[in-house]
Amino acid sequence: MAADSEGFNLPTDALVEILLRLPTSARRRFRLVCKQWRDLVDERTPERQVRTKILAFIRHGSRSHAIVFDDKDGRRMHEWCCEPATHGFVDIIGTCNGLICLHDTGDSDCSVITVTNPVTGEAAALPPAPASWDSPRHQGLYAFGYHPTTGRYKVVHVPRRLVLKGDKVHVFTLGGGGPSATWREVVSPAMDGCYHNSFCGIVSVDGSVYWFTSRADRVVALDLGDDERVTLFQGPPGVRPVERVGEASWKVTSVHARLGVAVPRYEAETTTVEVWVLDGGGEPPRWSRWYCLSDSARIVMTPHLTHGEYVLSTALDKKRTMTPRLIHGEYVLTASLEKKRLYRRKVAGGDGRAAPMRPSEGAELIMSEVPEGRLMTFAYAETREPVPTGRVSSLRLHYYCTDQHFL
Repeated sequence: MAADSEGFNLPTDALVEILLRLPTSARRRFRLVCKQWRDLVDERTPERQVRTKILAFIRHGSRSHAIVFDDKDGRRMHEWCCEPATHGFVDIIGTCNGLICLHDTGDSDCSVITVTNPVTGEAAALPPAPASWDSPRHQGLYAFGYHPTTGRYKVVHVPRRLVLKGDKVHVFTLGGGGPSATWREVVSPAMDGCYHNSFCGIVSVDGSVYWFTSRADRVVALDLGDDERVTLFQGPPGVRPVERVGEASWKVTSVHARLGVAVPRYEAETTTVEVWVLDGGGEPPRWSRWYCLSDSARIVMTPHLTHGEYVLSTALDKKRTMTPRLIHGEYVLTASLEKKRLYRRKVAGGDGRAAPMRPSEGAELIMSEVPEGRLMTFAYAETREPVPTGRVSSLRLHYYCTDQHFL
């Protein structure tokens, strides 16, 4: 029997039936009512038991692919192909609770952001940001996040350096009424003149969005709660101020749903990545080194480094292979010397010791041929989370589902 402080009683099974009829975002908010409700949501509603899967997003040319791999055996489960409505390309902004946020860059007059749930087929296009904020509007950094207390989803745009003086960002709240149904400027003196470093990326973790300043030595944090507070703090050991944006090689990333910074060192035949995780804010902030990864392949660092027990890496297979190609109406065997492959590997962490990650020594092949182009990885959970707005999207999203490994 569930009861509140005023003596209102409700059979537990009846309360569970009510909770099951609510959107998953509302159930997350009801976890905050009391310990009993939190336990009911955690133990009796299926969404809490959904395991996240690996979503690899690959953009090459004007076409983009989102590929979902099973978290247990690495099986390729789903594939979505994204095509722009006009010109440009489709990029991914982020994933959250089963929703995927995509950006059809178009040209300077038709940049469109779409939030979709591929499971339900719902999709909604956000109104374009004012052209005066950023031209072309696909410049700058974008993030997609969710605040567990307010239950709201927000898209954040950090404008490029030459447009504004660097003391403001732009925020759109999905499903909000009144002023929040449009793009808003969030101004903070803490950001004055800081701008952002595009080489370091941007990530949304646990109700906040993080990115590096243009000199890449301090982290900017935007709380996605109602107050939208902005703070700055020092980055982890291994980062330093840079004179030029491109000198920064470190990236913000998600490490087991916590803010991490991956600091790589590239050598002739090996890449070593130190992974630092924020343990607490304050001055100075507390950073702990969780991983020291060493691999002959290139480790996929952003925006999600860890996927459960796994990290991902890509490697080139330099074996000579002969591939039939149709040339002038006849099939001809052509030589292919390199093929990019995608691997996953279990790692132990938390003690700061190097964890070898060589594909020939236990890494699991999950994709035998990765198209050339930008590769990013995200955490993805299949849910029926509704898209919290009623606008219709013009994005062309093609859906493929397979039970095969496609190795």
